[in-house]
Amino acid sequence: MICYDVFFPEVARELAMNGAEVIALPIWGGNPSLAAARCAENGVFMVFSTYSDLESNWMKTAVWNREGVRVEEADQWGTIVMAEVDLNQPTHWQFLGNFRSRIKREAPIRKAEMTR
Repeated sequence: MICYDVFFPEVARELAMNGAEVIALPIWGGNPSLAAARCAENGVFMVFSTYSDLESNWMKTAVWNREGVRVEEADQWGTIVMAEVDLNQPTHWQFLGNFRSRIKREAPIRKAEMTR
């Protein structure tokens, strides 16, 4: 994904539906709430590299988990962050179980699939 793509849920959803487990997103600015939503709604990890001023407490260079929580974040301008993630460890949501495994089966029908 690239920058403004975070504002549109379809971009992350399409990547996840095609098998992405980790999505990288270079971004200038960006809403952290949207980042959390893209992770949680698609069951993916996301890695953000930003040019935002850290003092603004807006989007930060960070690694987010499948639940939409930052697991590592930059605390200085120009800092590199790393996090080890286990792609084999499913994320279980209360009442939903492994949500990622249910996305293809339960997601709304896409227009392309309706014409088949």
